[in-house]
Parts: sequence; C-alpha cells; structure tokens
Amino acid sequence: MNAQTLAQDITDDVIDRGTEPFRIAFGILADAVRDAHPGVAEALTDWEGAEVARLRAFALAREALRDMDDASVAEAQDEDAHAGVPWAA
Repeated sequence: MNAQTLAQDITDDVIDRGTEPFRIAFGILADAVRDAHPGVAEALTDWEGAEVARLRAFALAREALRDMDDASVAEAQDEDAHAGVPWAA
C-alpha cells in the first residue's frame, strides 16, 4: 500500500477517532512528504503538539500526496518496509 492509498483509507477513521491511534500511519505519511514539505512531516509526528495541528498537517499531507505522481511517492517511501503493518492501534 502506498502513502496515497493509506491517506485515503484512514481519513474517515482519523476524523472519527483522532490522530493518536494512527501514529504508525502518520509516520509513514511524514516520510512520504518530508523532502517536499518538511514542516508538514514534522507536524504529523509531533505528539507533544496540539491535535488540531496534526489534523491540519494530515490535510496538507493528503493534498501534497495527491499532487505527487506515483513514481515520486514510491521514491519517497520504501513500500516494502511497511508491508503488513497495522495502521491504527
């Protein structure tokens, strides 16, 4: 599963449950956008920060991933490293 698909798949659950259960998924998304959007990546994984900041960063990451082509996403993310990893606690 690539980062674009992951972001799409967890959106409703993030809205319903908040960001905390998705630490692993947010780390994967942060890795995928870090080169182009380091501030977004930092906010996605700032667990001492405000929930609203992570939610905003999630929205920005989703937008950034939509703008990236599949090759760019694959290059930014090692898809095999996260195979079979549960996305939420």
